[in-house]
Amino acid sequence: ATMPTVPRRSFLLAACAACARAAIVPPGPNVAASTASTTSISVAAMRRRFGAAAAQRPLFRAPLTALRALSGGATDAAASGNTKQEVAARKLAAIREQMQANGVDALIVPSGDAHLSEYVHPHYERRAFISGFTGSAGTALITHKAALLWTDGRYFLQAEQELGADWTLMRQGQPDVPKLHEYLVEHLADGAAVGIDPYVHSVNDAKTLEEAFTNSNRNLRLVPLQGENLVDRVWSSDLA
Repeated sequence: ATMPTVPRRSFLLAACAACARAAIVPPGPNVAASTASTTSISVAAMRRRFGAAAAQRPLFRAPLTALRALSGGATDAAASGNTKQEVAARKLAAIREQMQANGVDALIVPSGDAHLSEYVHPHYERRAFISGFTGSAGTALITHKAALLWTDGRYFLQAEQELGADWTLMRQGQPDVPKLHEYLVEHLADGAAVGIDPYVHSVNDAKTLEEAFTNSNRNLRLVPLQGENLVDRVWSSDLA
């Protein structure tokens, strides 16, 4: 008999699920029953095996999400009774608290990782986490009053479907849609500070922002944030 063809993505997800199941299910008399159903794998089990802090890391959440998708299980938001909009609002509130604590008026969250890759490991999908938009290309901007996402024409429809009511889609390259640095110069108050993670921004992007700020004569400042990425701090608070 001819074996059915399995899409490569499905195979990888299945392999991810198997690895996560082997690593996460805690030892004990119920192991056989637990491994028989992917829905039995929970954040609680991860906490028992790896500790509370490790269970919240994106690296651990990614295989858990894949497992639940394969098993048809509910997402964390649905299981806890939170709507998608409620979770999105909580994320924005949490990141704005971090911005306030770090003295920045705006935060730029690009898609790339430290290698500036367009396609990144789920551990580094910070822009997707904070905005809800899962396309490979896009840049999020969060201020204390607004949340915006720039992306190109490949993803306009997807972004419209995935972004919540608190987000504004900036259709990159369309007439009358300002570029990110143009928007910042036009809308931020004099002397505002714009935070970036210097490890995930290119030198050229930083120079573009600095030149725009200098030419505006409004004392706008680009602030390379040190320490843990601000989105990672929010991501660790179980808002996924």
